[in-house]
Amino acid sequence: MYAQLLTLDAFLAPRLVRPFYLIGAALALLWGLTGFLVGLVLLVQVPWAGLFTITFALISSALLFLAVRLSAEALIATLRMHARFVGGGPKDPIPE
Repeated sequence: MYAQLLTLDAFLAPRLVRPFYLIGAALALLWGLTGFLVGLVLLVQVPWAGLFTITFALISSALLFLAVRLSAEALIATLRMHARFVGGGPKDPIPE
């Protein structure tokens, strides 16, 4: 595993997209859960602010998850186009 990180024979980006996507999805879920819990606590003190916080947390969490998903798909599409039109690895010649 570490030998692959130190050599320049293959691109690492396609293998790193999935872990970063999972980390981003987990952070989006954590953001929504934290906002929901803060909204529940705030609901006892100021009901309208608690409802606003819960609504904002759920909507922003869904949008954050969607942004992470779309950016991961865009990166994968860009890497596939690069591999198809330029070459699959650093040692492949650039077509003229």
